[in-house]
Amino acid sequence: MIGQKEYNSQRPFYRNFITAVFLIALTGCGSGSDNITNEQISLQLQEDTSIQQSINFSDTPIVLTAVSNGNLAVSALGITYTPNANFNGNDSATVEAGTTRYAFSFSISAVNDSPTLQQTSLKVTAADEISGQLIADDIDGDTVTFALTEAPENGALTLTSDGSFTYLPSELELPNTSFNVTLSDAQSSADFTVALSPSYTTNADKAAYYYRSGLSHLKQASETLVPINDDIATEDAYIALAMGYASAGLSKQLNTIIENNITTQQAKSTLYRRLGVVNAEIGSDEKAVEYFELALQIYAQYLVDNGLENITSSDASFVQGLFSDARALNNPALLQKIIDQLNTYTNVLGGKTKEYSTAFGRLITSYRFQVEDTIDVFLNDRSDENKKTALDAIQRFTLTVRETGYQTVRRGDNEGKKYYRLAPLYNADAIAYFLALGETEKAKDQLAYTFSYYGTADYDSDYSLPAQNYAAITALEYTFPLIDVAFTSELIYDFEDNIALSVATSDSFFLDDIETGVKDAKAAKIVQNGGTAAEAIAEIERLYAGDLRDIQTRLTSNLSNRHLGETLLDFGNPEAAIAAYDRGLAILSSDAYLIENTSTTSYSTGVRGCLKYVLFYQRVGETAKAENAASTCDRIRTAYFGAENQDELDVMRAHVDATSALEMVGNSAATIAVINAMNLRLQDYSRSDIYSRLAQVAVLFSSNSNFTAANESISSTAEKVLNATYKTEEEKTEALIGLLDAIAGINYQDDSSLDRSAAIIQLRNRYNNSNYAAHLLAMNTHIATLSDALAASVKLLAVAEFEEQYEDAIEALASARAYTAVADIITSLSLSGEELVISSAMLAQVQALQNDYPSTNIASVDTDGDGLANFYSVQATAEEINASDVIADSDADGDDVEDGNDVSPLGDGN
Repeated sequence: MIGQKEYNSQRPFYRNFITAVFLIALTGCGSGSDNITNEQISLQLQEDTSIQQSINFSDTPIVLTAVSNGNLAVSALGITYTPNANFNGNDSATVEAGTTRYAFSFSISAVNDSPTLQQTSLKVTAADEISGQLIADDIDGDTVTFALTEAPENGALTLTSDGSFTYLPSELELPNTSFNVTLSDAQSSADFTVALSPSYTTNADKAAYYYRSGLSHLKQASETLVPINDDIATEDAYIALAMGYASAGLSKQLNTIIENNITTQQAKSTLYRRLGVVNAEIGSDEKAVEYFELALQIYAQYLVDNGLENITSSDASFVQGLFSDARALNNPALLQKIIDQLNTYTNVLGGKTKEYSTAFGRLITSYRFQVEDTIDVFLNDRSDENKKTALDAIQRFTLTVRETGYQTVRRGDNEGKKYYRLAPLYNADAIAYFLALGETEKAKDQLAYTFSYYGTADYDSDYSLPAQNYAAITALEYTFPLIDVAFTSELIYDFEDNIALSVATSDSFFLDDIETGVKDAKAAKIVQNGGTAAEAIAEIERLYAGDLRDIQTRLTSNLSNRHLGETLLDFGNPEAAIAAYDRGLAILSSDAYLIENTSTTSYSTGVRGCLKYVLFYQRVGETAKAENAASTCDRIRTAYFGAENQDELDVMRAHVDATSALEMVGNSAATIAVINAMNLRLQDYSRSDIYSRLAQVAVLFSSNSNFTAANESISSTAEKVLNATYKTEEEKTEALIGLLDAIAGINYQDDSSLDRSAAIIQLRNRYNNSNYAAHLLAMNTHIATLSDALAASVKLLAVAEFEEQYEDAIEALASARAYTAVADIITSLSLSGEELVISSAMLAQVQALQNDYPSTNIASVDTDGDGLANFYSVQATAEEINASDVIADSDADGDDVEDGNDVSPLGDGN
């Protein structure tokens, strides 16, 4: 039997060539067309089937014309025809065998094809509501309808007949699920399983994936709060969680918390205010205004319900803070609403003809805090914008303090009589505030108003005021505000006799201070009148001869008290101000001064000493002088707080001050040398705060980016703490809490002028450090060891000791992200009642605040600790992202598999 050959319409060229040659050969042998017999064969079949026809060919069959829409197999015994898939219609072929030529015609009748589904596996961005479209193919062109035959195991899915679907996953769950559908046309149907899985490609994908994964800190916080049924105790935790949801773009969860979990007026106002700030930062101004107005309305109602007479300074500060926050929007209508509310409080609580109330004083305190904050900002950056902000705050303060009521004399000859005590005091503060901004005319106006509490202000026709009620009694009973009046009036007017001295009697309690104010002003005025800074400095030294501390202070400043140098700066003479500070530093550096002023560090290395000079020189742009002042701090530390000084506390403070000064000017090498010296001195330290001081060494190293030394210090200190002998378990618990707090506490601040954060927070702020991952791993290893030890120690505490320390222990463990240890304590000790509520609420709050990038709003999550962000904040703009130094991760779990190819991009099970 001759072997079967197959031919089709797509046969290669060489086969065509062979066939042609063969036909020519036959013709040459005498087989001409006259001898051919033609035979017609018609065959019928259905689409997507085959047909065979038996033929006893007389010779080898040769395909002369191939089929066009299928495959024709020819053998010595017949043919087999198979049409192309889904083809229907007509086809033909011609086959010759011997002297017979067969013309085959095939008629293929149409058969209905079941519809098919284009995709049975869909990648979707995780969300609270996922929409999609299933697409069917039907070769016949029939209309296809979809039907859901088996719903997903979790969540709810709605499928319409046209294939569009909406899937609502369970709360904060990833869409890892499947469902079954049936596709039907008019004649048949087919079943398919559709698999949904979360996409992890775009930034939005990655953010949504994380917040719904098992690693999500927000999801963990939410789960911690679920069993707690105490709205008050959980308010702070729910506010933190709500802010986390807002930053993550999880609006459904945010609204749920607002509706169900934030119940008190104070908490709602606090949340709305914070939401206003967040929306202002991302440019969502309309939403920010809405939130700020809600915060204002609800807090105002709270104050009314609670009684305005019970207002606290923190209540007033809330509204003041709201005003400060809302300024960012540049929305005059909103700002006016807040001012109107503050004015309402002033009108209700204040009034010159009313008796002074403590509630009004609390209102004034809130104004003062805001004024001093804005002035501090201006003094560090004298921009026009900062000046305007400070000036607006001072003017609001001024209008309010002028409504301060009278008081009643409680003893003495004038007992029972009315007078003003706090009113002139508050108004005198406003004079100094205006002068700090160089606003002389406004200071004159305020000076006249303040003086009118003591008598007629008729010394300046532009600012003339009659004496206020009770002036005579006020002048007899309370002259302290006249100190500021004396200084200011002498500074900005040319009096033969100072107006303050014209009021103060010879037996006035504050007469000496009033006279001193006049003298200080006269010294500053030397420069104003064309004299030299040297002459002004000499006058101060003459006035306070014999008291080097007083001279050093009067030449410069003393915390908020602004003396010669600051006054000259306020009046626009920075050169003279620098000269005054130069002389002050020279005095402070002298042995004569230091011998008298190193019993404590405040007036030597501290903020009243050399640190003050570093800050001043930096404010006025004198870098070299700032560096010299920092070196002076270090020289004082070495000379006066070295090995021979046995006051261990002062020695430590001096070392910390020196590191702060050197760190502020960027002298890393000198800073590290001081830290090493401090660490060495601590090896023989005998005070009870030994472990917190050793922990501070690690904090100082971290603040200067020396994380290798920081980890070595942590390791050494941890070994000491873990191996020490303690009198009680409470003592051990306390030591572990202190150390863990310094390393990982989210609220930790060291006792320095820089208020340094915990070591690991400072490390996380240096996410671009070349050895970040190794440093973080080492620090977390120490933290885990200490957390385990603390958890074990807490379980051994006696009942009384536990009640005293468990809150600090829970906060320390939660801040260290030892969430499992906290849960174990709760379970092992069977905590219940208040202890359970407090512990769980605290844990949830810290979980909600978890942040791997505490110094930026561009990112917050780095699950594998390599310094690369899992994703950028969904609220960040492209411009903000491009301007930042945060780099996005392409391998979020560090398993060397690119996220796009990783079935578990956040690690096993995630």
